[in-house]
Amino acid sequence: MGTPATIAAEDGEVHDALLHIDDRRTRARERATGRRTAVIQVHGIMGNFLVGTLRFLPGRIARLGSPTLVVETRMGKVGQLFGKAIFDVAVRDIAAAWSWLQVQGYDHVVVCGYSSGAARAARYVATHPFHAVRGLISISGPWGLPESLEQRSRHWGADPTYDEVVAPPGEVVGERTPDSPPTTGCL
Repeated sequence: MGTPATIAAEDGEVHDALLHIDDRRTRARERATGRRTAVIQVHGIMGNFLVGTLRFLPGRIARLGSPTLVVETRMGKVGQLFGKAIFDVAVRDIAAAWSWLQVQGYDHVVVCGYSSGAARAARYVATHPFHAVRGLISISGPWGLPESLEQRSRHWGADPTYDEVVAPPGEVVGERTPDSPPTTGCL
């Protein structure tokens, strides 16, 4: 289990969260990379911060040296049935999680989402471009309908483009060699 936290979005919406951290491995990763990188994990529509991948994945990620903040959002607990689950508004909850992590001293973030949380995580990363984002992890995201995704991407002029989204990661991130500095192409 993680350490409980409370985060507040810019519109005053308050959410619970759990920070999973392995102090020893986190310090080792910080020494190796020169960064304090944390992971924000976002649940799907019908979930909350204690179910599914949000229950078993954060501890494993933390044991690899990446503290993981599992955040409850307004999309949880069937929030879409009670009027709080406006997709673009729910992205504010991810921004609040990142703000909370910055106060804790983290300077880089990987955003991870499951199901509709993967779509919200991708939306957050796409609409909040800043140097601190180290990566995006999409688990069971809506990418199972490639023709639909491609049509929406082209219709709305998505950036990154559909072709960039489906490109192999090495082509987008860059290849890592043993001589690469720690800030190039890695978490």
